[in-house]
Amino acid sequence: MIILLLGLSVTVAAQTDVEEQCSPVDLRDELPPVWNQWTIKDCYSYVAADLLTHEIGKVVAPKYISLNYNLHRRYTSKTGHGGSTAKALRFALEQGFCLEQDHEAAWVPIEAKNLGEFIAIEGGGDLRWCNSAARKRALRLVDNHNIDIYTIFTIINLLKKGNSQVDKLSDVVGKSCYKITKYKDKSLRVKQLVGSKRTSATLIKKIDQQLNKRKLSAISFPLIMFKNPKNRIRQGGHAGSIVGRRWNSIKKSCEYLLRNSWGKGCSYRSYHQDYQCEKGNIWIPRQTLQRSIKRLRYLDRSPN
Repeated sequence: MIILLLGLSVTVAAQTDVEEQCSPVDLRDELPPVWNQWTIKDCYSYVAADLLTHEIGKVVAPKYISLNYNLHRRYTSKTGHGGSTAKALRFALEQGFCLEQDHEAAWVPIEAKNLGEFIAIEGGGDLRWCNSAARKRALRLVDNHNIDIYTIFTIINLLKKGNSQVDKLSDVVGKSCYKITKYKDKSLRVKQLVGSKRTSATLIKKIDQQLNKRKLSAISFPLIMFKNPKNRIRQGGHAGSIVGRRWNSIKKSCEYLLRNSWGKGCSYRSYHQDYQCEKGNIWIPRQTLQRSIKRLRYLDRSPN
């Protein structure tokens, strides 16, 4: 009986320790409404924009980050999209970024009809190889400056390195922003930690430290985490921002609020029923996050 009571007291004590380390934080009100990336695989740019927005107190345009970053590196992957949050952040801090208020309105909305234009230009082929017909059509769109968000990604992939038309495309991207913002504080650094079974607890600790300072963290994780809370495979990439923390007294677990970039919807087709979704923000248990997190990025002014 004494042993049982001792065991119970230890369990309660351990639970209290966890709960005490899970003080409530919610940074949603310090950010714009959840973005919607639609079918473009540039989640990293929304996360980068979240971190910059929260840092400077003004809404940074994610699409400009994505377009400018992709144009600069002239991405040539088969999928044509995707990227590094850390590299996009560093590029934005070095080269400048665009505030949402300075971004041309026509570039912001993305309608479903544009998807047809994207597919037509891509031609269903491998973007690493230039289809001559698609290439001519892409260049014609550059000349006319009649470009939507889908076609510009395709054009970037169709144009070969060193092609003079890249300068035209750069001009189009540049004109989409009325005023480039340069961040003058050179002490701001992009920090990155890589997750594994050995380091995952360290990454969670860093997330907690950031939240305790009311700071965001950007994480990358396998997309399957949204559908399978028990997933242990760190393959396949998606990115989101950690914007909150709470103690779930019913489940007796610490949960982290992940800001996604799929709009405000909470469809069961997108997220497992065990998660609580609030207008595109999802509460993820600590254990699930710790098993899944691949990389952690955050902004910091400390030298190390």
